[in-house]
Amino acid sequence: MTPPLRISFVVRCRPETAFWLWTESIGRWWPADHTVSGDPELIALEDRVGGRVFERTHDGTEHNSGQVTPWDPPVRLGYS
Repeated sequence: MTPPLRISFVVRCRPETAFWLWTESIGRWWPADHTVSGDPELIALEDRVGGRVFERTHDGTEHNSGQVTPWDPPVRLGYS
């Protein structure tokens, strides 16, 4: 099994702002060419443990790409 990828970095904003930008605004920064469809209408992360990380295409098809594991805003977030 491949070990989990862990990323950490420093950003110059409040933790609440960084958490919001990473989660609620995921569709603004996630590259479209890193999705199943290559041209999603929506990329979203559901805000709870067990929530989906998914994309929705223009015809309404949804592709799940992950699941939220820890959810502890604005301190901790993980997804598979």
